[in-house]
Amino acid sequence: AGPRRSASAPHRAMEGGAPAPPPADGGMAFPSQYDESGTTSFDRVEAELRGAALKIFCEMPDGSVQEIECNMGHDVVYAKGQLARKTEIEFGRMKLYMHGKLMFDPLS
Repeated sequence: AGPRRSASAPHRAMEGGAPAPPPADGGMAFPSQYDESGTTSFDRVEAELRGAALKIFCEMPDGSVQEIECNMGHDVVYAKGQLARKTEIEFGRMKLYMHGKLMFDPLS
């Protein structure tokens, strides 16, 4: 009935087969996860969720102006945290106002 193979004999999936040739256009077999600017689709989604970039100019009690950067998607707590790090003022002692109205923390 022909030669018998033992269960432990190695099997080859493609006897005498050769690897697949590279794509005809010289590109990669799978598309890159990065676009031409070096960003991934996850980076683009995250940027959309953060919203537009903002520069906030904070007038301090001593008359100086501190600039902080955040995005439309950030809350007041984030902006206060940025200002606290920059000025070393304790976060709990800080209040932000816009047009004379208190910008309250969402969780307070």
